[in-house]
Amino acid sequence: MKATRDHDLNLNVWTNFDESDQPIDALLAVEVDGVITGFPERALRLRG
Repeated sequence: MKATRDHDLNLNVWTNFDESDQPIDALLAVEVDGVITGFPERALRLRG
C-alpha cells in the first residue's frame, strides 16, 4: 500500500467466495480503497 500511496494511486480489489470474514477483514486492515465482493453486506458490516 505504501508504494500505491507514494504514486498517488487507488487500489480496488476483489475477493473470492470465501465463507469467512478473514479475506475482507485483511483487505480493510491494509486500507484498500475499494473491495469488490459477492458479500456486500459482510463488507459493510466489517467496515463499520
